[in-house]
Amino acid sequence: MKLKFLCAGHREWLTDSPGYAVDCWSNSQETAEILCEESKWEEALHYAGCAYEASEIILSSVYMDRHNAVRFFMSSTYLLAKILVKLNYLEEGEWVYRSAMQRLKRELHTDNNERAYINHQLASLERKLESISVFLGYAISDSAAELGQQNSVLH
Repeated sequence: MKLKFLCAGHREWLTDSPGYAVDCWSNSQETAEILCEESKWEEALHYAGCAYEASEIILSSVYMDRHNAVRFFMSSTYLLAKILVKLNYLEEGEWVYRSAMQRLKRELHTDNNERAYINHQLASLERKLESISVFLGYAISDSAAELGQQNSVLH
């Protein structure tokens, strides 16, 4: 599954116009949340992905204060990962958490004022990552157990 939601042209335009990136984030995030409430996970995925990528652009810009940029980023990270897990894309959900952690660790080196807030968010991501890893472990164990059962039936 590809986890790229914005085309190159749109990404470039939002990078050059962070105010529009905020609008894109807001509209995409809200639409994804509404679709999630209606359990329309497949439809919500695209919007959540756009919100996530827009929040990365916002975080990379100096358009708004770091605290709110991190807050936007975390909100879209959690939403995208939640949708991926609901769609049973566990490895992709894990990737979203891991990449978000890497991105926030870079922020620690650039902003001393928000260090405590960013560390809190990193700890939260670590807990989410542990919980999804447990699901992945069960999925792998279940698959192995099923394979063993199938092999015993065949022999």
